[in-house]
Amino acid sequence: MRFNLKRTLCATLACAVCTLAFFAIQYSQIESPRVASAAESSLANAVATLPLGSSAPETEKHIGSHPDSTVDEDAILVNPSCMYDASSAQGLAIAEPQPFTFRKWKRGDLNVSLAFASDGKIAAKLIWLDN
Repeated sequence: MRFNLKRTLCATLACAVCTLAFFAIQYSQIESPRVASAAESSLANAVATLPLGSSAPETEKHIGSHPDSTVDEDAILVNPSCMYDASSAQGLAIAEPQPFTFRKWKRGDLNVSLAFASDGKIAAKLIWLDN
């Protein structure tokens, strides 16, 4: 029996290509999108249509429930959808911290935090998902 180098290389190459194709297909599959619950959708839609400058009572009426928690903290407002913690070096380079009252709601994996300025009006809306 003679050793055939060409046949051995072809077989090895075929196995390597099949293995590589298997791993490429396995690890490139896109994860199916997460379906939001009715409570999450309702809260997200209510906050999305809530105008900046609304008061706390108007907000609760629009959302349909009281907040799960309320926290008074200093923060740095960059724009209506971005804030920095008062101790953040990046934030301190932009502006001085101001007092805000954060009213927070949580429905499933959806978190909503509305920042109310000292005048009692919404200054920022922050929405994120827990993963």
